[in-house]
Amino acid sequence: MLHDLLARPGRSTGPFSWASAVLLGWGAGVAAQAPGAERRPNVVVILSDDQGWADLSCQGLRVIDTPNIDRLAREGVRCTQAYSGQAFCAPTRASLLSGCYPQTLGFEDNPRENAAADLSDGLEPDTVLLPSLFQQAGYVTGAIGKWHLGQHDAQHPNRKGFTFFFGFLGGGHSYVKSDPPPPTGKSVVPGRDYQQPLQRNGSHEAFAGYLTDRLFAEACAFVEAHAAEPFLLYVAPNAVHTPLQAKPEDLEAVAADVGSAKRRANLAMLRALDAGVGALLDDLDRLKLRDDTLVVFMGDNGGQTLSGADNGVLRGRKGQMYEGGIRVPMLWRWPGRLPEAATYERPVHGMDVLPTALAAAGIELPQDVRVDGVDLRPFLAGERGDADAHAVLCWRRHGDWPWAVRAGHWKLLVQREGVEELFDLTRDPSEQSDRRAEEPEVAARLRSAFLDWQKSVRAPRWLVHVDR
Repeated sequence: MLHDLLARPGRSTGPFSWASAVLLGWGAGVAAQAPGAERRPNVVVILSDDQGWADLSCQGLRVIDTPNIDRLAREGVRCTQAYSGQAFCAPTRASLLSGCYPQTLGFEDNPRENAAADLSDGLEPDTVLLPSLFQQAGYVTGAIGKWHLGQHDAQHPNRKGFTFFFGFLGGGHSYVKSDPPPPTGKSVVPGRDYQQPLQRNGSHEAFAGYLTDRLFAEACAFVEAHAAEPFLLYVAPNAVHTPLQAKPEDLEAVAADVGSAKRRANLAMLRALDAGVGALLDDLDRLKLRDDTLVVFMGDNGGQTLSGADNGVLRGRKGQMYEGGIRVPMLWRWPGRLPEAATYERPVHGMDVLPTALAAAGIELPQDVRVDGVDLRPFLAGERGDADAHAVLCWRRHGDWPWAVRAGHWKLLVQREGVEELFDLTRDPSEQSDRRAEEPEVAARLRSAFLDWQKSVRAPRWLVHVDR
């Protein structure tokens, strides 16, 4: 079975009414599916940015409502212990699209800014990604929003399997402004990543309005253009990542006494994100694609509490190995194939998206492509009882520390050099009571598991100096 192969360790294996105006920007794509043929499922992956783990109504948010993202929880499966590949942006994206630990790729840190002429950062040219596998199987593939996997031509989304790309290559962008496209033959201005012009298939393009709205309008237009053929759509808005720029109407809808100005802006930006997800789900309904589409929504890393996100009971924030830095919202919906209003309460990981999507679409994994994730379908469907999708999960930055390892309900981590902490996440989800003294054998077992994992992955291909 495909699931068994993928599981083997070390296997080499309303507001977007103007959206139709952008349809002219698309190519023809692949040929439409033959009449009478059984339709292959579409796959839509939505990746939010720096969102707090508790910042959904279905996760406990009470200050505002997120009815559209919550709809995925009502109509599908909510993973209560989902993890990102890293405690910050780019390595998580590499993990999701490759199906591997970031460390398998040597992709342990964010690419350095303005590294357009340097392939030492970001994806290696021969890294096989989810869109390439779908494209080879006859799918039309689209990526919209944040890339952050390298700015060299060989790392461009259109070179990595995406038929269509609209968005930006760096790690963030202004929501309300971009520089105009440069004159022909000129490059963008270095050092102004957050205001660089957007791209449509490699061509620079200015934008008007609010970026989150524009990105979801493009997503809706892609679905409209390719409704008659199977598609893979990866939507990666930069919301709610800084800069904290919200629409006035969304700010007005958030009570002034919710906390700090940053918290209010963050929630206002979350409203725009939720509205965009709602517009995309409504289009799937209108085009009668709901039952034929697997949708997964997840966060890219733990919430950045310094920018107003809320991780609820979880300790820590983006950049840290505590739960608040690596646990993320994750929701799956596939009507008729996955249960409704269900929860899966065992650890899962962003690298599981690739093998799950491939299995759903009936696409075989090439023998020479390594995947560390697993097909989650039998776990999400309740066919595996209380079994763990992963016996062990590991994280590491800089090739040494910080690092973390989770096995069952135990987690061992080093957030500060030389300081190990052991937590029982069932009894202590807030990671307040270090159990190393009481459970030295458990600590030793997890440490050994982490050291074994380190032998199976690569050293970092580059390092970005940060204050740890």
